[in-house]
Amino acid sequence: EIVGVYPHGDELIIVMPNAIHYINPDSIPNKTYNLRITEITQNNKRLTTSELSTLLPNFNPVNISMSLLDFQAAKDISYQYNLNGGEWQTIAINTLTLSNLASGSYKLNLRAINKYTNRVFDAKSLSLYVEKPWYKTTAFIIFANALLFGLALWIYKVIERKRKERDESI
Repeated sequence: EIVGVYPHGDELIIVMPNAIHYINPDSIPNKTYNLRITEITQNNKRLTTSELSTLLPNFNPVNISMSLLDFQAAKDISYQYNLNGGEWQTIAINTLTLSNLASGSYKLNLRAINKYTNRVFDAKSLSLYVEKPWYKTTAFIIFANALLFGLALWIYKVIERKRKERDESI
């Protein structure tokens, strides 16, 4: 059980109920970094990654905050994203705002890099799906086409009936 962690010069002081440990993070041979999604919000409401996987059409902007847990490298970290393997975009802060995505499936790739060396610390991927608006669904398109076909057929029959009545009256 860790009671507290405090920076002291180049070391960390880890306080436990029955001991105090001094650790120099640079002395750890294989440093691992972990990019964490710290928060996903929409309209000031927290979302889970599963709620993010299905978004309504014309959805309100979604904010995805992330962090890399390394206090020493914090000033050197830059965050980037891309959609479906496109070009990497750097974001100014650790929060990405998604809005105005067309309907369809997306793979959102996030990564934390060293902004000076471009070394990738860690990366994560999220799946997104933006639903089609109701007027672009297959069912609506079939219904609208059937309605237009029926209307065209009705107009044709009315015109044909009027033509026959006119021909009979002559």
